[in-house]
Amino acid sequence: DQFSAEMAEAGVSQGTPVVIYDDGAMLFATRLWWAFQVHGGADVRVLDGGWTRWLRESRPVSDATSCPLERYGDYDANRGTPSLLVSSAAAAAAFANSIPSTNPARIVVDA
Repeated sequence: DQFSAEMAEAGVSQGTPVVIYDDGAMLFATRLWWAFQVHGGADVRVLDGGWTRWLRESRPVSDATSCPLERYGDYDANRGTPSLLVSSAAAAAAFANSIPSTNPARIVVDA
């Protein structure tokens, strides 16, 4: 699948820890973490505070060494947790009677 191909191309391999970070807002890092939870197969962590906090705390940064992920990985997304996914129809049915709405055709879920 496309997620497997993209992660393998980025160098992600089965059993290799992956640390995800973004600019500090954590929106994209957490979305990628969820994608890994759904697709499975990797030891994935989110860097608390992201890259911004890392730099603010004067933690070590170097571009002098090569990244071990400069090779094609063997990530396989077929070990996921499909139960984390829900169709829009199932979500609508689950929330239909529990959330008051001025427009019953719309449901907003903030996950």
